[in-house]
Amino acid sequence: NSKLYNGETSKALKRQNHSCGHCGLKFTTEERVHLHHIDGQHNNWKPKNLTVVHESCHDYIHMSKSAS
Repeated sequence: NSKLYNGETSKALKRQNHSCGHCGLKFTTEERVHLHHIDGQHNNWKPKNLTVVHESCHDYIHMSKSAS
């Protein structure tokens, strides 16, 4: 429900058709949505660098980065 989010998260949800940028599954109302900076630079707010992902996918993305 993109109305629950503001700014860039809401825009990314609409751009991605309410699907996770990592696993591709649709978001449900119970799930927390995280805004992920693809290049890891939290000062880069360009739309191409932002993707919305499930909270669990976001954890996985960062766990796999720290393991490598």
